[in-house]
Amino acid sequence: MTSAQYQAKREESTVSSFAYQEMANKRKIDTAFGYYKIADEMTQQSVELNATLKNPGRYAMTEGERMAALNTSNENLIKAMQLRLEADRLLSEASQASPSQQAAEAVYADVLVQQSLLKMDRARPRR
Repeated sequence: MTSAQYQAKREESTVSSFAYQEMANKRKIDTAFGYYKIADEMTQQSVELNATLKNPGRYAMTEGERMAALNTSNENLIKAMQLRLEADRLLSEASQASPSQQAAEAVYADVLVQQSLLKMDRARPRR
């Protein structure tokens, strides 16, 4: 394998790995926003249920049933908070440069340096 072939394979591998990481980051972001949407819906439902349950004449139920429904509503609020935390974590992960992104940036920097050196070499006066 020649040096040029090795360099081409290295660049191809780096670009492929960078593209894979970009797709993974997009998936994390999509998942995070999905979690936010679900958490918002759960929170809204819990708020509405709490408001309804705190009105004593609204539904014919025992106090135990009312307390169980309030407990369920509070558990949904906790699950919504957990979803928001997970979404925050996913967004944080997606915003950080991965090793493959760092490698791709390094290869790109190498290519720019090589091109710059070649241009400088071509531009210098010959004796």
